[in-house]
Amino acid sequence: MNDEQIKKAIISYIDEKIYNYAVMIDGGWGTGKSYFVKNELLEAIKEHENSKDSRCSGYTAKKVVYISAYGIQQPSELSEQLYTILANNFVKIGISAINIFSKLSFGKVITETSKNTPPTKKASKTKDEKKKKMGIDFDIEGLDLKGLATRLERAIIIIDDIERSNCNINELFGYINGFVEHDGIKVILVANESQITGSHHIENQELKYLVVKPNEEFDYESSDKIDALNRNVQKLFKSQNEYLQIREKLIGKTFNFQPDFKLTVEKLIMNHIGDEVLRSHLLEIISTMSEFATKNKHLNIRTVQFFLSTINEMFELVLKKRSDYQRLLPKIIKCYYTFCFRYKKGAPAIEFDGTHYGNVSLSESRDFRTDNYVFGFKFVDEHIRTGNIDTDLINYALNEYVNEKACESENSEDAVHIIEYQWYYMNDDEITIQLNRLKENLDKNQYAFYNYDKIIRLLSTIAHNGFGKEFFDEYIAKMIENINMANVKQKIYFDSLGVERESYELHKEWVDKLNQVIEEKLSCSKKEKLNRVLVDDNWCSNLMEVTKNSDPTFWNSIDMELLLDKLRIIDSGNMGYFIHTVARLHGDIGTPHDTFDENIKISLEKILDVIENISDDTDKMMPFKKNRLKELLNSILRSYNRDL
Repeated sequence: MNDEQIKKAIISYIDEKIYNYAVMIDGGWGTGKSYFVKNELLEAIKEHENSKDSRCSGYTAKKVVYISAYGIQQPSELSEQLYTILANNFVKIGISAINIFSKLSFGKVITETSKNTPPTKKASKTKDEKKKKMGIDFDIEGLDLKGLATRLERAIIIIDDIERSNCNINELFGYINGFVEHDGIKVILVANESQITGSHHIENQELKYLVVKPNEEFDYESSDKIDALNRNVQKLFKSQNEYLQIREKLIGKTFNFQPDFKLTVEKLIMNHIGDEVLRSHLLEIISTMSEFATKNKHLNIRTVQFFLSTINEMFELVLKKRSDYQRLLPKIIKCYYTFCFRYKKGAPAIEFDGTHYGNVSLSESRDFRTDNYVFGFKFVDEHIRTGNIDTDLINYALNEYVNEKACESENSEDAVHIIEYQWYYMNDDEITIQLNRLKENLDKNQYAFYNYDKIIRLLSTIAHNGFGKEFFDEYIAKMIENINMANVKQKIYFDSLGVERESYELHKEWVDKLNQVIEEKLSCSKKEKLNRVLVDDNWCSNLMEVTKNSDPTFWNSIDMELLLDKLRIIDSGNMGYFIHTVARLHGDIGTPHDTFDENIKISLEKILDVIENISDDTDKMMPFKKNRLKELLNSILRSYNRDL
C-alpha cells in the first residue's frame, strides 16, 4: 500500500466502533515508515479529527501521541513515555488517569496520590527520581486526576520501532493489548515484522538445539536432520506459536508499507532543500536515482535523507560560493548519491591513488562496462565517511578538475559540438538558435576556460562568413566576466591549426584580449600569494617553495619594504632558504636569467644594503651565510651590469 492508501485505511480504523483492535504498519528498514508517520500520517489524523470536531456537535477531537519502543527493556517503559506526554498536556488530552496511570511502573505512587494518601519517604524518593529521569517539571500531587478522567477513546497512540525493543515481544504485545482491549484506545504499531518473527525465532536458538538434540552423533550436513531438529524445537518451545496467537488477538489489520520511492524523494527535496538552484538540479535526477537504487536493491529512504543532508551541507559551505557551481553541480550530485549508496551498503573507502578525482568502479568485480563506473571526487567520499570539509583542498581539487576535465562541449548535444560539425549545413535561423544556446551556457559559466579557444575559433569563422564581428561582442564580454570571477591558473592556449586565413586575425585578437585579462589576474593573484607568505614565521622556506617554478619576475611582485623588514631580523635557518631562492636568478651558465630587469636589479641592491647591517652575533653560522649571500648578490649584479 502506498502513502495515500495507508492514510485512508488508518482514518477508517480510527472511526471504527464495532470492536477494539490495533493495526500495524509493516515495512522494511529504511523504507521511510517513520518519516511517513511523523510527517504525513500524524498530520492527516489531526486534520481528520479537527474536521470532525468542527462538523459534529458534541464531538471532541482525539489527540495523537507518538512514542517509540526503541531500546526499552520492559513494556512498562512505554507508560513512562505516555505519562510524560499525557501528564504535561492533561488539560488538552482527556485520558482516564486511573485506567492509564495505574499501568505505569510507578503507578502506585500516582494512585495513592489521587486518593490523597500521604506517600512514604521511600515512595517520594522513587517518584522524584522518575520525574527527574523523564524531565517532568510539575508536581504530581498537584495534578487534578479526576479532571483527567474523561473518555479513553479520545486518545490515539502510535508506537514506532516495535522490532527494536529489547523486551520479550509477547510481553510487549500483551501489555499493549491492555490499552486496546480494556481501555478502548486506538493503537497504531509501526514495525518491520520480518525482524520481529525472525529474531524471535532464533532467540536462544543454540540452547534450544542443545536441549532437543539427540545424544548420538548428529549430522549437521543433513538438511533432513536439521529440519527435524527445528520441528522438535517448535514443539518444545512454543513461544513462536504464542506470538502468533497474541498477535492475532491484538492486531486486527496489517498494512504493508510500499511507498512511491520517486514521490517520497520529491517530497524530501521540496521540504528540506532551500536553495532553488540545488533543488531544481536534484529534482531533475529523481528518475535516475530511482533506477540506480532499484538496480542496486537499495530503495532506502534513510540513505536518500543522508544523501540530501551531505550534498546540501557541501553546497552551502563550498559550492554555492563558487562562480562556476552550476557547471559542477550535475557531476558532483551524481557522485554524492552513488557514493552515499555505496557507503550505506557497507562498501570500503575508495582508493584514488594520489589523485583528487577519477573513474570509480561501482562493482566489486572487474566489470569494465561504462554503467559500472562513475566519475568521482575524493573529497566527496571523505565528507560522506568522516563529515570533514576542507574548503581549501576541495576548491583546489575542483579548480584542477575545471582546468583539466570539465568540458560541456564534449557532449554531442552541446551547442559548441553542433556548431563545430554542422554550421556549414545550417541556415541563418538554425545557426542563431545554436549560438543562443551557446550564449546561455556562457551565461551559466558551463565551459572550461581551456575550451574558450575552441569556441572563439568557431565564432571567428562564423563572424567572418556573414555574422560579423559585432554580433559576438556580448559573447567575448561574457567570457571575460567569467574569467574575472574565477580562479584561473594559466592563459588560454592559442591553437591556429585548421583556422582559415581570413578568420585568423580575429581569432587571435579575441584570444589575446582574454589572455590580457588573465595575465592581469594572475599577476594580482601571484602578488597576494607572495605577500601572504612573508607574514609566516617560516617565510623563507615557504617563499622558496611557492617560487620554485616561477621566473625571476616574481621579485617585482613582492612587497619589498615588508621583505626588507623580515631580512633585518632573519635567523640563520631562514637565511639558508633565502640564499637558495636568490640563486635562481642565475641562468644555466652563470649569467642572469633572461627575464632579469632593472627593477629586479634595484631590489637586489636594497637587499644587499640590508644584509650588510645584519648582526653576526645571532648565530655561529650567520657570518658564513651572510658572506655567501653577499657574494651571490654581487655576482648577479656584476653579470647584469656587464651584459648591459
